[in-house]
Amino acid sequence: MADLSDVMNVLAQTVEAALYPGGVSGPTAPSVAGPIVPVYPGWPNPQQLDKDLPQGLKPGDSRTPIVHVNIYPWKADRNTTRYMETWQVQAAPAPTITAAINGVTVTLGGTPGPGQNIAILANGLAFVYQTVSGDTLLSAAAALAALINAVIPGTTSSGAQIILPATARIAAARVGGSGVAAKGIRNQERIFMAGIWAGSPALRDAVAKVVDPAISTPRFLTLPDGYAARIIYHGSALNDSEQKMGIYRRDLLYSVDYATTITEEEWEVVVVQQNITPANAPETSVYA
Repeated sequence: MADLSDVMNVLAQTVEAALYPGGVSGPTAPSVAGPIVPVYPGWPNPQQLDKDLPQGLKPGDSRTPIVHVNIYPWKADRNTTRYMETWQVQAAPAPTITAAINGVTVTLGGTPGPGQNIAILANGLAFVYQTVSGDTLLSAAAALAALINAVIPGTTSSGAQIILPATARIAAARVGGSGVAAKGIRNQERIFMAGIWAGSPALRDAVAKVVDPAISTPRFLTLPDGYAARIIYHGSALNDSEQKMGIYRRDLLYSVDYATTITEEEWEVVVVQQNITPANAPETSVYA
């Protein structure tokens, strides 16, 4: 599910990608803005700021200056739920086993893997075997043949093949797996701050010129749950009240509207079964 921390992490990753487009980040590498820039969710450690911000700014100090950028939620959020969400597929099933019919023989192929349902519909009945860890095509074929043989005598397996008696009627052979679906249970809007902490106004401005366009350009952020979060520039504030301590700060504020979601595992349907109870006699039907 998407959480406050997920939004913070994605914003931090967006900023870091802009400052370090080559993929190499601080705390030792200079950014495209010039100084070394650690980027992180959360609030800065005051002791670390006191240690880092003066670096490279005093006469004779040839080290690369350091500027901190932190991502932090600002004030309280606001409920913006507008409508009920429906389940959406995040990760579709991807079975790695195949099943092919040739007369009364079903041949398994592909690569075996656990948690896949192999179904054979024969003589109006459904036979399903779910693979487990360690299964091979041969063991899956043998297990499925044993299930069928208990109802349709004469069914055997040979290698990766399931062979039914000549009188059998095979309607379908299918393989299905499981995927992940997500549903939003509410939406909320919150202001997030990208705080820039520097040892001089020039360093602060240089980093801000990279950070602000990086966050302002996308209209939506993709969160780990696959949902998109609407992001809008909200404002900016300079804070020089701590300049006596060598700290020059700028807060870039952005409104993010995102969904809180839940996920569940969902399975592909390999057999559709309908139980029919007439007034005079029970009957069970299996459809191919």
